[in-house]
Amino acid sequence: ILGAGAYRISSREFREQYYKTKKEIAERLHVPRRALNRNELGGRVSGHVLAHLEKLRREKS
Repeated sequence: ILGAGAYRISSREFREQYYKTKKEIAERLHVPRRALNRNELGGRVSGHVLAHLEKLRREKS
């Protein structure tokens, strides 16, 4: 692999690069910071859908 021109990095460098890239992607997509490590529906649904779901939730209570 190295003879074919592959680039080798340590696991620490890979981890740092992974988190840096993950942060950059989230910034480009305007994902809220709290949604990065959680699998919440609110981070992926548009505002009008969230408002409708909230209205339904309040009607059930």
